[in-house]
Amino acid sequence: NNLDDGSADVGGNNQEVNVQDADLSITKAVDDQTPALNDEVVYTLVVTNNGTDTAVNARVTDDLPAGLTFVGASLDGTTYDADGSVSGYVASDNMWTVGNLASGASKTLYIKATVTSVASLNNVASVTSDTYDPDTTNNLDDGSADVGGNNQEVKAVAPPPPPLAKETEPEAPDADQPVEEIVEQIESPREEVVSFPPKLELVVQRNIPPVEFVSDGVGALSYTIPADTFGFVGDGIEGEINLSAIMADGEALPDWLIFDAEKGEFRGIPPLGFDGVLVIRVIARDENGNEVETMITVQVKANLDSEAHLKGKPSVMDQFTSQSHFAWKVERDKLIAHARNLRA
Repeated sequence: NNLDDGSADVGGNNQEVNVQDADLSITKAVDDQTPALNDEVVYTLVVTNNGTDTAVNARVTDDLPAGLTFVGASLDGTTYDADGSVSGYVASDNMWTVGNLASGASKTLYIKATVTSVASLNNVASVTSDTYDPDTTNNLDDGSADVGGNNQEVKAVAPPPPPLAKETEPEAPDADQPVEEIVEQIESPREEVVSFPPKLELVVQRNIPPVEFVSDGVGALSYTIPADTFGFVGDGIEGEINLSAIMADGEALPDWLIFDAEKGEFRGIPPLGFDGVLVIRVIARDENGNEVETMITVQVKANLDSEAHLKGKPSVMDQFTSQSHFAWKVERDKLIAHARNLRA
């Protein structure tokens, strides 16, 4: 009786721990990727529990980007509500409350929206629950892994410009009109038809590809979004574009991650042991207050066994060179100037 390995316990091993897991996955697609401007489209979201246990309080985050106006949500694809009373999707919270989802079960949600922009619109959805999920790589669908291309991206087709008004010939003068009225009628100038160039519009020119970093809690990560991510279409003089970034759920970026709006650069040092996926909204605004946005998925993998972690904190020069090309030189020059002042 000097050993208890559970084999002799009455009714079974009463010291064995069974960790419940619910491997949730989500897929998303749209019924029309090239609708006419101001037409409605329907997104289909399917959540599946591939784990061995029930996913408790499963919920989906789906934040419709600017350019999509929410109409309603449905569980059967026929009856849509705008307040979530039946479907469980509340647009103001960007949240679909799925509820408890048994092992092997799936649930489907249909979201209807009006397309009000000709920019490329990528609608990203993610799922989570209160139950441990052993594989989070399938908890988000941003279209990057879709076979044959992104099947949830929408780009509306702008309507053709209206035809120019035709000039109308003046009516033939009445033979009984006085000569003075006939001369005035013939010599009066015709109304000119003035055409205006199409309005310059801020658009998303390309989506930002997913990025992946391996973090040891010491080295800094840095990523600059492509310079041609946003731009203008139409005739006219291009204006200034101001950038900002927030999390997909509308919350601020983590304390350790900053976004340099002037350079379009993300940089920061993840906490030691941090391992996860960040879904970030990058928003562009022009001088007239018009906004467009796209998403970037940043995956950070923890690497506690890395050589940098074992060596400890890097040297001052290593910290400088881990910064951008110009920033570390500025810091170096400051230290050199300070040393010279002390020597003087």
